[in-house]
Amino acid sequence: MKFFNRFSILYSLIVFVLTLTHYLVATKYFLGKTGHVILWWLVLYIVIIFASALVINQKDKSENYAGFKYHLLTYVIANFTPLILGISGVIERATIGIVIGTMIFWGIGLLFHWGMYYFMFRKKKIGNYEKEDIFS
Repeated sequence: MKFFNRFSILYSLIVFVLTLTHYLVATKYFLGKTGHVILWWLVLYIVIIFASALVINQKDKSENYAGFKYHLLTYVIANFTPLILGISGVIERATIGIVIGTMIFWGIGLLFHWGMYYFMFRKKKIGNYEKEDIFS
């Protein structure tokens, strides 16, 4: 499975720009606002990332199960970008705790997604051979 191709690199750049914009705008304009304003901003961020993954995944026909690949890319970029911003002092250090909590919670979901991926494709192969190649 080739992990990096032009579609995954394009998606990674989109997620990086969206995440960077999200955290910079959120810390500048939404800090101290009520919960529903922040919630709408967060929902918009998630919907744009999900929609871009769907659109790019439709064009990415080179992978058997690209959903896990895009989930993993989103996890790494969307969690490590604010962590680096927090450590460097660009955003408040209080958000580092929130990011680490998100990494743990989201990481559990990612492990579940990896388990689905692993067991789904494990059944399609015997050793390194496709079942269709052996039994056809």
